[in-house]
Amino acid sequence: MVALVACGGSAGTPSSSPSSASANSPSAHAITKIEMARSLAKDGSAASPVVTFDAASDQKLIAVLTLANLDAGTKISYTRYIDNKYVNSKTAVLKKRSKYMHFTFKPKAGATFTPGSYRMKFYVNEKAAGEISYSVK
Repeated sequence: MVALVACGGSAGTPSSSPSSASANSPSAHAITKIEMARSLAKDGSAASPVVTFDAASDQKLIAVLTLANLDAGTKISYTRYIDNKYVNSKTAVLKKRSKYMHFTFKPKAGATFTPGSYRMKFYVNEKAAGEISYSVK
């Protein structure tokens, strides 16, 4: 299960694979930081960022994006891979200007996260804007 949230809320829909962007693209700097965490701080930032999660005990993984003053209507999407195999992709649209946005992942009821090496690639308006790797042990 995935929840898509920007401070102030957003709606998510599946997306097709976004195209790549050059390093000179304005979208390359639209996301200034990407962190993984188990919970959020009161301001919407990552509380105690981590890159390793425990499949047996963690019930929530959160990808926290620090945004560079993006306007309402901006599309933010990701593609997620485990052990270099495609898992899924989602898109959310900012409802208002926000400093942080996050994607929350929870295992299905009664299940645990699949152990492995994960990579998430993020896109702003379908242009590459950053990536992060994390693992589930």
